[in-house]
Amino acid sequence: MNSLHMNWPMDGGCTYHRILQPARFCGEAFKKYDWEVSVGEGLPPGHDIYWLHGLPSPFAITELVKAKRRSGSKIVWGLDDDWLSIPDWNPATPSDEAMANYEIMKSIADWIVCSTPQLASTLSSVSPKVLWAPNLLDLSLFPIPNYTTDSAGGRNYDIQVDIPVRVVWSGGNTHKNDLIEMEEAIHKVMENFTRDEVVVIYNGMMPPPKLLTKYLHKGLFHQPSVPFCQYQKVLNSITPSIYLAPLSPIEFNLSKSNLRIIEGWALMACPVASDWGEYKCVKEGKNGFLAWTPSDWYDGLSRLIKDHESRVKMAINGRQVVEREYDWNNPVCRAKWYEVFAKILGTPVPDLT
Repeated sequence: MNSLHMNWPMDGGCTYHRILQPARFCGEAFKKYDWEVSVGEGLPPGHDIYWLHGLPSPFAITELVKAKRRSGSKIVWGLDDDWLSIPDWNPATPSDEAMANYEIMKSIADWIVCSTPQLASTLSSVSPKVLWAPNLLDLSLFPIPNYTTDSAGGRNYDIQVDIPVRVVWSGGNTHKNDLIEMEEAIHKVMENFTRDEVVVIYNGMMPPPKLLTKYLHKGLFHQPSVPFCQYQKVLNSITPSIYLAPLSPIEFNLSKSNLRIIEGWALMACPVASDWGEYKCVKEGKNGFLAWTPSDWYDGLSRLIKDHESRVKMAINGRQVVEREYDWNNPVCRAKWYEVFAKILGTPVPDLT
């Protein structure tokens, strides 16, 4: 049997979404074409294809080239960030050595798999070997909303409104300057609503200093970062009502996926998001709000905090989008990933079953 080995260097969000989940949900479909897909550490010898994600070390690159020379193994390189335009304020800014590795991988990879069409376009000089497939979620890991089904197959949701409304940001320190987009609006929310009406929770990254100084434990709360294996449990326990998705309007963020948006929808929360890049998937007033200015951010938050009925309705609409388009458990959602695997493995595209 032919074999594809997908490298798992450590437990983390990027490799979880771009290595483990694709292998888990797509690998079985290719067994009938005589392919075994596995995930594990390192680059063990004897595989026909090796798939790595992110910027590899010089050692990993050397091992890949050795496998290519020794047995003709092919290389798949996964990317979910535009390393060419990453801002200096981002702590993940790559070194000169890392960017040299980027150029080497661009050259030696047989296939490059990106998370968005925009990111794929940054590799136009090698476009024939560039593919893309979206980030998806395993909805079985998220809270399941209560609903009944009517005779026509429609759903009637039974969503309880909990007060205070929970406004949640969830993310790491690579989003430091992204948070500036919403900071003024969060200040206004804290000033104009009582703690009985709304609480704001920062999950992961510490709240900005001015907010923390004035409001921590007075309507503002910080949930420290946890190991990735605990992230989903903590996130579910927060039960957000409104999900914050800010992005600085810079080139780098045009290539970011809409993962934060669909995560909010999966949690039955209504997103307020920057009107930028992939976040434009939000349909204004139907499943969330888009914001460009501080007043946009505040207006969207204010309405959602006050209008429980609209907020719940938009959250339900968003959840239904994820179920139709972004759930790994829905075969239709896996279609793009099946196409990517089929191209790389040289097989037909499996049926969506």
